[in-house]
Order: sequence, then structure tokens, then C-alpha cells
Amino acid sequence: MKISKFVQIIKDTGRCIVIHTPSGIYLSTSHSIYNAEELPDITGKYQIAAVLDIEPKKLKKIHIEEESCESRSDIIGYDFSGADAGEMEIDKMTTAAVVDGCTYAAFRCKNGELLFFDEQLLAPIKDRIKDQEAYLNYAARIHPDGHKYIVVKDGFEILAVILPSKILTEKYINSLTAFYRCCADQYTWEKQAAARAESTHTQEEAVEDDE
Repeated sequence: MKISKFVQIIKDTGRCIVIHTPSGIYLSTSHSIYNAEELPDITGKYQIAAVLDIEPKKLKKIHIEEESCESRSDIIGYDFSGADAGEMEIDKMTTAAVVDGCTYAAFRCKNGELLFFDEQLLAPIKDRIKDQEAYLNYAARIHPDGHKYIVVKDGFEILAVILPSKILTEKYINSLTAFYRCCADQYTWEKQAAARAESTHTQEEAVEDDE
């Protein structure tokens, strides 16, 4: 896990949760949770800030909380255990959504439901994602209160939990529909322009052959 990338996120969100478990530490931004079991058992605001390398000026703007959990299957309500009977396969779509400058990856569940999440939340585990030997896959699990969340796994090891973002609004759908129409019109125009250019080129070649 890239601690510096995690720190950048909590600097933006203003919240950091350190979760103590018998197996090690987990770190949360409140929108995502990361397996950081390689870290020592840090406790207390200033020790946490020192290990995470948060400078004093930035620390004043970050609310640090601590939680204790007894099992990987319940990390503040989220299941980090290797197996979940209710786990659902999801497929990452090639098209992403961009809202107010933020890129949201889209996953499609087997029932057709779409889950979106802020791709910036993957930054702390980018090194594992780019590892050619990693057996990376994504899945959806269901929280006890009923909402779905995304788990990022390397084989059976869960690297992170990402909470989906609510981005779909009537305004966004209308904007997306208008953009689709513009793209469709542009595609038609480009095809027609290419056809005209090809026709002109063919006619010029015919004239040259006659000469």
C-alpha cells in the first residue's frame, strides 16, 4: 500500500480512521478501507500522524478516529475475509463516467445494476494493481444494512473496500444524452466527409487514367 497516496486522499476529505485488529492495521477514508497490516500498531493522534507522515499544519485539518475490530469479517461492518457466500461477480465496463472533473469507474452486476466509484480511491493500491503477477479481480458484497460495496482482491486477499458513489441525476442523464447525440451527429458527418473524399479521389484517378 502506498501510504503517501492514502494521505493525499485524507488531506482532501479531512477524515482518517485507523482500525485496530488482531492481525494488524486497516486505514479508512470513510469512502474506502485499505488493508495496511504491514504497518505497526499505531495509536494516538500524534503517533498516527508521525507514521503516516502528516505535517502539523495539515494535521489540524484532518479528523483522526480510531476503531477496534476483532475479525477480518467485520472491519467496521465490511467483510475483508477471503470468502463470502453472497459475493457477486462484477464486470468493469470500458466506459467511465466523468462528473465535475472526477472519473468514476463503472461496474455491471449480473442483474444489470451499475455500481460507480471514484477511481482516485484506487491510488493507495495502484502498485498492487500494476503488478503483473497479481491476480486482480473485483467483486460486490452486501453490507448488513443492505447496501453493496466493492472489494478489490489479489487472489483471495482483499486489498481494499470501495464504497459506490451516487452520481446519476436527471441533469447528468440529460447532459449525457445530449452529448451522445452530438457524438452521433459528428460520427455521421465524419463518415459522409470520408465518403466524399474517397469519391473525389476515385474520380481524380479515373481522369488521370483517361489522360
